[in-house]
Amino acid sequence: MKTELKNRLNHINWDFGTRLVVNNDEVFPFNNRKYHSYPATFIPEIPFTLIEILSSEGAVVMDPFGGVGTTLVQALIQKRIPISIDNNSVASQITRDFFVLFNPLVDIKRSRDRISQVVRTYDENMDYGSSLSSFSRNLEPWYEKKTLNQVAFLLKQYEEAKKSQGTPGVIELFHLCLSNLLTTVCSQNGGWAYIADNVRPKADKMKEKNAIERFLQNINICEKSIRNYKEKLGDSISFIYQWKKIDNVICTDYAMADMSKMIESVDLIITSPPYPKMIDYVKSQRLSFYMEEREFTSELATEIGARARRNQSNTICSYIDSMKKCNTQMVSSLKKGGYLCYVLPDFSKEKDRDRKEAVDEVLYNCISRGMKEEYRIKRCIPGTQRSNNIKWASLRQEQIIILEKL
Repeated sequence: MKTELKNRLNHINWDFGTRLVVNNDEVFPFNNRKYHSYPATFIPEIPFTLIEILSSEGAVVMDPFGGVGTTLVQALIQKRIPISIDNNSVASQITRDFFVLFNPLVDIKRSRDRISQVVRTYDENMDYGSSLSSFSRNLEPWYEKKTLNQVAFLLKQYEEAKKSQGTPGVIELFHLCLSNLLTTVCSQNGGWAYIADNVRPKADKMKEKNAIERFLQNINICEKSIRNYKEKLGDSISFIYQWKKIDNVICTDYAMADMSKMIESVDLIITSPPYPKMIDYVKSQRLSFYMEEREFTSELATEIGARARRNQSNTICSYIDSMKKCNTQMVSSLKKGGYLCYVLPDFSKEKDRDRKEAVDEVLYNCISRGMKEEYRIKRCIPGTQRSNNIKWASLRQEQIIILEKL
């Protein structure tokens, strides 16, 4: 790594505790987390900064554990070609929603207006719950009666929008905001872990929440935010949507995926992989799977490091084996001189020794495959972030590790 790059990295406050004031004409990190509830997403400032320093416009930037597209969007708005991969079909669809809505050819304001017009036809005297399919009725125990009726109406309108194949961006904006709404108007306020564990709200905890009003607010906020970015970018990212080597958003088990088309094609990989025995990413999206009328059994089976398997004797070994396969994929995809940026936990407690050893082994395996560690720094995880995110409940620091392919 060039000394100039190391100097730039050393001048970054990786804690990002103080937000910089930016000019109106500047492009700054886009916060995906505001528009969809998803556990353990890394803050957008990390991938945004790494992309800015370690790559140039037109570079291919990949995240093999893409989640809801944090890396993808930061690459997109900085005029890099993004690739996001995840085995979670809900997360992949959210990422695809963002990718479509940022397309210069999509009139997101028109999409919002079309959705708003339909949603405002809601009639509180109508029973929309009867329109729920047998599978989507799994949503019923999670909502207060009036809220459920509104959710059922929104689901019905979403299905109609999918059938009509109308204005580009309508389905994506509808899906993005509706999927997030399912969590925010749910009566289970305990967080993603309660939803993942199928802990339904008790009868005395049911609380009416105005789903229609919140949905309209959500699409207005989302539309305005994305439109502001698009106005700054203009047509400058159009070339990204003409890149046809592979899909920009891929839903698959990365450890076993066929990535032969990407051998030595990627300039930069930035990822925060799953941590061992920490998160149930798939089951955390239970309500969205109900909305999409899909089982998640097969996706859960291929999820790396799932919290649901924390008590199984082979969990750590399975995690290490899967991550080694992912390392093989990442190293082969990188160009010589390309960078792999891992955001990994800094486990410090004795009870987490097995997790620490697992993460260390994964990193050592990556180095043994022809990567050289060039930069490492620890960052503090702000207390507010820890309190709002179970992933950080036992973590005070994480590491950003940059490796270069020799």
